[in-house]
Amino acid sequence: ARDLGLGAEEVAAVEPLLVTRNDRGEIEGVKYAQLNVVLINAVKEQQTQIEQQQKQIESLKQIVCLAHPDAEVCKAGGK
Repeated sequence: ARDLGLGAEEVAAVEPLLVTRNDRGEIEGVKYAQLNVVLINAVKEQQTQIEQQQKQIESLKQIVCLAHPDAEVCKAGGK
């Protein structure tokens, strides 16, 4: 079985605080424990954004259905 991991350089490019460095300042590894917190927060932010977008979609759907009640999106079960 192959181990899965992240490239420390790639992680540092996104968030420098999530990597360890040696005395020379060279990247040595990923701080996986802290990475979990960052990922959980990112998922929470995305979920909030999804919920906001869903509300916007529902509002726009109401407007569309007033003008075009026969549109597919306005029929029962239409999404």
